[in-house]
Amino acid sequence: MAGIAIVILPFVPGRHGTSTVEDFGLKNTIVFSAIFYIVLVVLAINANNRKVEYKISSLEVDIETLKSKKSELID
Repeated sequence: MAGIAIVILPFVPGRHGTSTVEDFGLKNTIVFSAIFYIVLVVLAINANNRKVEYKISSLEVDIETLKSKKSELID
């Protein structure tokens, strides 16, 4: 749905009655929209990577906790 909005919004008239395509031209609008979409995708990937890194670090802490509890039980 967001992809459709990114494609359609440059053609919708803005405050001054002209669209982005009329103001900047079709080629520039396509380039700006593509760059904006790529930035959104990169930000989403980075946010997802941070979540994965957090889960991995919490699992490492759990493993260390289990190792210490195991050594306590052995002693």
